Amino acid sequence: MRIRRARPEDASGIAAVHVAAWHEAYRGLFSDAAIASRSLAIREAQWQRQLARPEDKAPQIWVAEEEGRLVGFISAGRCLDQNAAPRLGEVYTLYLEPAQIGRGVGRALMDEALQGLRQRGFSEAVLWVLDRNERAQRFYRAAGFEWDGGERWEDELEDRHRDLRYHRTL
Repeated sequence: MRIRRARPEDASGIAAVHVAAWHEAYRGLFSDAAIASRSLAIREAQWQRQLARPEDKAPQIWVAEEEGRLVGFISAGRCLDQNAAPRLGEVYTLYLEPAQIGRGVGRALMDEALQGLRQRGFSEAVLWVLDRNERAQRFYRAAGFEWDGGERWEDELEDRHRDLRYHRTL
């Protein structure tokens, strides 16, 4: 397995992982309509836009490759919360092909993202996780994050859900 910075030509591979992971991770946690709304075409267009942004304005995105095929990705940058401290970073997304869960890919990607945040001068990091996603919460706690009491309510089509904010020192 190899971890590297994402390039514009990775958009379709990132989108494929994103959709497959979303469908697997959130089955039973969101409605079928919300899950089906995550189409490959929509995600690919979103990732093309992200990867085309100037580097100083874009989040850092890393991909995990195995035998030349993308099997996971993570993105991180400055915290998007309003009034966030300037030295507060955020892990925005972390998704793996379902078959990669438990094989160390997520941990390697998280290590790379946290190191990238440190190198950019951030001293702390947050991330948001669905309150019903216990597997992800266990993973984030193992990576040194803890729920800090922060929460927000979001809407996914007809599904209203609560996200929890996890925090750690870098």
